[in-house]
Amino acid sequence: MLHDPLPPVREALRAAGLETWQRLRDTGLAVPVSSREQQMDQARRRQVAARVDAAVRERVAADAALSAVLVHRRPWTRDKVAALLAACGVDVVAALEDGAEGLGAVVVEQPDLVLVEDALPSLGGLELVATIRQVAPVTRIGVQAADEGARDALLEAGAAAAWTRTATP
Repeated sequence: MLHDPLPPVREALRAAGLETWQRLRDTGLAVPVSSREQQMDQARRRQVAARVDAAVRERVAADAALSAVLVHRRPWTRDKVAALLAACGVDVVAALEDGAEGLGAVVVEQPDLVLVEDALPSLGGLELVATIRQVAPVTRIGVQAADEGARDALLEAGAAAAWTRTATP
């Protein structure tokens, strides 16, 4: 594990991230709905919010050290990237398969680096990147994108780097 020379800064970032997440969650759930599609969207937002909240509670309870969070559907890719980062001295504090769980980890951990793929269950990569940019403003985000078009949108949303699936881990 790397020594964290700035714990007060990280704690301030964590508090700011938690506050921003709570505001985003409450705002998203307060949207009035009338149509069936809007009701379904609202139900999805509630499910995502509940999963993020659960991930936040879990991380706060664990109070883990941090450095990087990985969010990818495929276990092989998560394990491979985690091993490569560990070999470089990076502490991977979470390797998850779901966007909502990944956001919960980012809110609490305020990692230096987040690596995600764009096609995630419950909370897609584009929405995840945009929300991470709000709750963890100094975190660097890298994204594995489906294609060049998706790559450009992810960079605009706040990713520092994006590459297509043709690139090897």
